[in-house]
Amino acid sequence: MRKVEKISKLVEMEILARVPIFKSLTAQERNCLIVDEVEFFQAEAGEHIIQQGDTDHYFYILLSGHLAVTKNANQAPIATIEPGDFVGEIGFITNQPRTANVAAIEDSMLIRVDQTVMKILPIRVREQIKDKMINGLVERMNHLNDEVILLHDQLESQSEALTTLQSSNNEQTKTTKHREIKGS
Repeated sequence: MRKVEKISKLVEMEILARVPIFKSLTAQERNCLIVDEVEFFQAEAGEHIIQQGDTDHYFYILLSGHLAVTKNANQAPIATIEPGDFVGEIGFITNQPRTANVAAIEDSMLIRVDQTVMKILPIRVREQIKDKMINGLVERMNHLNDEVILLHDQLESQSEALTTLQSSNNEQTKTTKHREIKGS
């Protein structure tokens, strides 16, 4: 990723005003975010933003482009991150190694926020950002729960179909053996 070096304070304020996680903040509160620790980055298509297992203290807010969230060596797809969404919040909050990989699907622009920024923010601003993160995590959990239920229902349906097919095959085998015995 390449750090974007020169962005005027006015442009930063305009960008922050459009980002959902900061929309509920007043202009004065958003102004608190205009510090050196809030950095803008550009990622090229295919470039990794987060590597599973790494430890760092950032979360990212996607401004433009799309990101793919994958897990494990087989790159199992988990989610697609769209502009306005954030990513990396689990490692940021827990200080644990990253739980997934995140890579740019296309050229993307991101804001990187580190824990230093959160510590210097006024309590009200920090709490609002944390609340937005918690709400985002809850939405993701609800979405994943729905997917698990759907997969469970599909598996159950396939299991029932397989059981019916096996029963039918067993009946056919019995009928065939019965005819063979009668014919002997």
